[in-house]
Amino acid sequence: HFYRNPLSLKQNNIENGEKMKILLSELLESKRMTQAEHARLTQIRPSTVCDIYNNNSTFIKLEHIMRICKVLNCGIEDLIIL
Repeated sequence: HFYRNPLSLKQNNIENGEKMKILLSELLESKRMTQAEHARLTQIRPSTVCDIYNNNSTFIKLEHIMRICKVLNCGIEDLIIL
């Protein structure tokens, strides 16, 4: 399935060296949701949620992006800034 392929954050660097920014921390704060609660609802490992939350991921599975957006009722454009 196409959605199981990882989205490489290192390959998607902007020409000036900036990386994409994942706004999970801001979204969780606005929803008053903890990382642990989010991990439980999305069925994503807590350590993976922590890495995404802290923008420490080298890649994110597209399936995880879909789960995050579904649980937070947001679009991908609300989660990722290029």
